[in-house]
Amino acid sequence: MEKHPLQEANSVLTEFDEELHNKTILEEGKRDWTQSALIRYLKKKSLLTKELEERILKEKDLKALEKWLDLAYDGASLEELIVSILKQ
Repeated sequence: MEKHPLQEANSVLTEFDEELHNKTILEEGKRDWTQSALIRYLKKKSLLTKELEERILKEKDLKALEKWLDLAYDGASLEELIVSILKQ
């Protein structure tokens, strides 16, 4: 028996991967936290410009954000940190 196209479309919508959903939520939370920590750090150092904040908030790659945060907390020069953020 052949399925109606609408039935096939509905079956895709009802599939739910809980593990993928939880992983996505966790990654979004880590990204949000990392963005906030980096912004707070730059504010504390009086270096947060509108351009830097927009760039940080625009970044979706958690690895890039973690790299920037590591640079900040590992004692990289603030110039190096800012160049790293703005060049990507």
